[in-house]
Formats: sequence, structure tokens, C-alpha cells
Amino acid sequence: MLVVQTNNKRMRVRKEIALSVFICYMLGVVSVFIGGLATLTRAVAADTLLLTWRAESLIPKEYPGRALPSPGSAITVSAMLVQNGRIVALDGADIRWTVNGIKNPAFTGKSFISFSADPKVGAQTIAVTVGGDQPTGKLISIPLPEPEIAIYPPNRGVIPAGISVFRALPYFFPVSSPGELALTWSVNGATAKPDDEPDILRLDASGMPSGTQIQISCEAKGVQTARGEEKASANQILFIR
Repeated sequence: MLVVQTNNKRMRVRKEIALSVFICYMLGVVSVFIGGLATLTRAVAADTLLLTWRAESLIPKEYPGRALPSPGSAITVSAMLVQNGRIVALDGADIRWTVNGIKNPAFTGKSFISFSADPKVGAQTIAVTVGGDQPTGKLISIPLPEPEIAIYPPNRGVIPAGISVFRALPYFFPVSSPGELALTWSVNGATAKPDDEPDILRLDASGMPSGTQIQISCEAKGVQTARGEEKASANQILFIR
């Protein structure tokens, strides 16, 4: 009876030792996995290349969106390298730029570049690499819409038989101020004299009978780019209430 108890005790001890060894082994595996994962995470996060851009393009002050470039707009792209959560200066670094598939040696070593939007390729593609043997790279695509103009307020269909005020809102022209554009208003095909401000039209429909149709139009032009004069137009068809 004593021998059996002793053997049982030995078996329990062996099982406890085996279980302890297994637990230690698994803890080691988990530790190695977590350590490797942390190392991998640090490696991925260590070098992050960021590209930011801005375009010289006209948008209304009220417009909440971003100024997008149009053909001929000046675009500036800046590169920033983030290592371990800190921004690293790239001045003098081995940095290379490719714009719309073309490598430009003049951009080599610069942390930011400027160029004119090329209308022949549509969306502008910019790629940059930093470093030699194992470079960090980034590629972005910048949309290239056509310039446009809108008449505000939007087409309401009907207007009162009195004075109505309309405003021209140019978007995405490759200029920095509305004064660089030539705006032309017309009413029913005839040139209309704008207000003191060229983007404002005061339409006097006093005395016109109800149901009279009026078409107002506005054209913006005067900007020369590599493909010629950039222009856009908009119109509204209205009826007297």
C-alpha cells in the first residue's frame, strides 16, 4: 500500500514538472512572438514617408473643399520622413522624385518640388523615394478637374418681377485672384453690364409679365496656359413669377 502511494506521488510530481515545463515553453513562445511582433511594428513604423501638396487654384471663399489644380496650375509637393514618431529633416538626403512617370534630376535631393500641372496626362502622379539600398517610397495621385464657373444662387426656376442679384463663382482656374479673370454676363444672348463688381449681375425684371422666360449666362476667361486660353461658362433659364 505504501509503494502504491509513493508511486502515485511520483506520478503527480512528474506531471506537475511536465506541466511547468510546458507552461514555461509556451510563455517563451508567446514572449518571442510578442517581441517579434513589436519589432516588426517598430520596423514598419520606423520609416513613414508623408507627402503633402497644395495647388495655386482659385476657389470661392465660401467653398469648404480643397483647391484642386486645373491644367496649368502650379503644384507644390512636400515630403516628410517620420522615424519613431519624429519628423526627420530631408535636406541633402538621397531623395528622388518622379512626376507623371518622368524622373527629373533637378528635383534630386530636394524636400519639396514645384511644377505646372500637365493637361496631357489627367490626374498628376508623383512618386518619391528616400534612401539608397533600402529606400522608403510613396506615391500619390492628384486629380485634375477642368476650370468651371457657377451662378449663385442656383437655378430656382422662377424669379420675382423685380431686381434679382446673381453672383459668378469661378472654381479651379490657375490664378490666385478673381481679378485675373475676365467675366462676361449676358441676358437672353445680349451682353449685360455687370454691377460695380464684375462677378455681380443685378437683373431688373420690373414690368415683365408673369411667365416671361429669361436666360442669363456668364463666361470666365483670360487665363493663358500651354494649351491655350482657359475658359468656362454657366447659364440659367428662369421665368418671371
